[in-house]
Amino acid sequence: MLRLLMLMTAASNFARAQERPYTVTDGEVNAVLERIESQTTAFRAEVRRTMGRMISDGNKDAGAITPMVASFEKATNKLKSNFASHHSTASDVRTVLDKAVVVTGFVRNNRMSMKANDIWDSVRDDLNILAGYYGVSLKPNSNAEPDGDQAGNTLSGEQMQTLLDKLKQRTDAFRQSYQRWSDQFDRPMNPDAPYDISRPLTAFETALDNLIKDQTAGKVEDLLRPATGINEFAASGQPDKDVIDKWVLVRADLDVLAQHYGVKWNWDDPAN
Repeated sequence: MLRLLMLMTAASNFARAQERPYTVTDGEVNAVLERIESQTTAFRAEVRRTMGRMISDGNKDAGAITPMVASFEKATNKLKSNFASHHSTASDVRTVLDKAVVVTGFVRNNRMSMKANDIWDSVRDDLNILAGYYGVSLKPNSNAEPDGDQAGNTLSGEQMQTLLDKLKQRTDAFRQSYQRWSDQFDRPMNPDAPYDISRPLTAFETALDNLIKDQTAGKVEDLLRPATGINEFAASGQPDKDVIDKWVLVRADLDVLAQHYGVKWNWDDPAN
């Protein structure tokens, strides 16, 4: 009887794992959700602390951020509740991302404290990781309120430099993680091995250096081409979690670059 119960429990756990909408463990998803909740609380507190300064600086729309954050928190609470009851879906994550787009648009287009910007960047980093876990595209739904870039605004020179510096750092971190992972094989960095992306990765790094020197849409396209092969590798399920997580952050920066330069790019079908 005990053996039968054990078999039934094992079968139930296996079936539940098969139905998961995410590609990692429950603990990994829960850790990201906890960080998002904690950072959002900190962001809301910082917004409240600096609200008076924003208004005194002449920002009559400063109060608009409050309902935006509340809407985002409502969506994340629903996702967390559904996750706890094993009913979370990619649609739940999509809703959270769409709500985040609205907050991001406000942050980009209004003078907020450096601390508020840093906290929200941390939230966005974890949202990118969460999207990767659930296999959700980072592109917002067409009916979501657009953020600054999508509304036709462009990044300032200082913002672009910050983005490129961050992309460079994240690319270096991705290479280090990939090399650590690939070194477990007998023939690491073998161009003929299915796990080897040394060629597209080197091409990507070269294209990034060229973009830093010459910031044009053409250079962005040159950067996205080798990124396609790396993205396919990351989505193949071959590398470990650390490699995938670091690529998700690189890809998020690439999406911002593409939006800024008006470069249409479909990760699932780069030819279109």
